[in-house]
Amino acid sequence: MKLTKLASVAVVAAVALAYNAKAQVSFPLVNLTISGTVSYNAASPVDNGTTTKLALTKVSITIKSLIGLLNASPTVTSTLMDVTETNQIPAGSYFVYDLNTNNVSYDPDPYIGEYVAALIVTNKNGFSFTLVGTDPVTTNGYDYGFLNIYEQNLIGSYSQNDTTRAGSESDLTGIEFYFSDGNGNQLDDFGNGSLTWSFGKVSTNSVQKTTLSVNFTAPNGFSDTVNNNAAIAQNVKCSGKATGNVASAVFPFFLWWIDFYSSLPE
Repeated sequence: MKLTKLASVAVVAAVALAYNAKAQVSFPLVNLTISGTVSYNAASPVDNGTTTKLALTKVSITIKSLIGLLNASPTVTSTLMDVTETNQIPAGSYFVYDLNTNNVSYDPDPYIGEYVAALIVTNKNGFSFTLVGTDPVTTNGYDYGFLNIYEQNLIGSYSQNDTTRAGSESDLTGIEFYFSDGNGNQLDDFGNGSLTWSFGKVSTNSVQKTTLSVNFTAPNGFSDTVNNNAAIAQNVKCSGKATGNVASAVFPFFLWWIDFYSSLPE
């Protein structure tokens, strides 16, 4: 997926009209742990007169390091100020995986949008910054991070009680993990993962208490950079767990998701 950072409010509004009622489902927001490494050449070869050497530099990928990159980027801090009225992500913030299909990412053709499951940076004090969105001041779209499920490669198994409609589900899927600070550092990697669901009995208001566990891996780098240098990420892992109330019509999730995407316009 090649992305651009520009899109008009009119385009976003037009794409948003494609949603049907299914898009209003609220899934649990999963507090993520993210880990991995990324290697790159930080210097030129060194020749001491006997041996020429060039080493790889390896750095760790963590929530703290990713937030540090966002806070150090003039591009991101400008967007932050427009969206949150502060130019820094507060210390102690963390990443949340948002499976609520209400975010728009931007294709090189500004009239084409893709729905993605965005990442949100938040904390316990109410700070919230979605890493895919539209700057309300410049009216330009931005993409700083998402963890997307490929609906073409989403399969699953489930078991459901015919009376209470409670049950469990295990899904396998292809994923794309994307992060960019707009300042020369990018991760755009592909892999696979699992979603494990536990659905309680349907209540009188047609919702089910639902626990969602995710475990996504992008084992090898695809299109990565560090300080504008070509890089390779390895063993990127994203995982977490959350509980919430979900509309009963989404169980099984993998069939709902495929049907939702098939209803979108070409």
